[in-house]
Amino acid sequence: MPDVSALNLDVIPEPTASLGVLPAVAAEKHPDTPFLSDTPWRTYDHPVRDFADFARAVDDYADRFWAAGIRRGDVVAVVQRNHIEVEGVMCGLGKIGALPALLSFGMETGELLECFARLENPYLVVDSLGLSRLAESRHALRLLTRNVLCLEKTDETWVVPLQERLAHTVCGAGVPRRRRRPVGREAVCRSVAPNGRQSRAGAPRGGRCGRRGRAGCRGRGPVG
Repeated sequence: MPDVSALNLDVIPEPTASLGVLPAVAAEKHPDTPFLSDTPWRTYDHPVRDFADFARAVDDYADRFWAAGIRRGDVVAVVQRNHIEVEGVMCGLGKIGALPALLSFGMETGELLECFARLENPYLVVDSLGLSRLAESRHALRLLTRNVLCLEKTDETWVVPLQERLAHTVCGAGVPRRRRRPVGREAVCRSVAPNGRQSRAGAPRGGRCGRRGRAGCRGRGPVG
């Protein structure tokens, strides 16, 4: 066996960068590293083949979210198909300091609505699949969400298509964080996978959920 006695195994390395800017760091160091998917992207207009392309996609998402009014500290529920686009959307939101809560389109509609309620008036970002999943609940969404934003072009008049772009400000670059109303006994939860399988915590990543709830929105304890 190799001698590992000289290794300091108790030292945990610091992260290279925050989630939002990590794609840009990776693109700077390894721009030509392949970054592929087995099906084309639907919510970004250009091909994504390597780290450099992915970083450009993240910037594009961030510009679109910024143009829609999303800012640092805003909670954003995301319901879209199981595709690597989800990572781009998550990083785009992280880059402007928003808090993504990834929810599976495979969840029951009632469970999704309950999660929106527990996230306390979040923005809702959907693709065409997420939009079709929630279309019959449009009236409830007006009460439970701040706005419904669609990543793809749509003829639906009750949602805002994310087609406008405005140069975003990276989180931490002099942008004040929006203050949210405090909620008792909150929990920061893990994600529900887009394929419909829940994580061990069974709740949206970054979601602010009460300790009691139905499947897909259970917290694991208060946050200090």
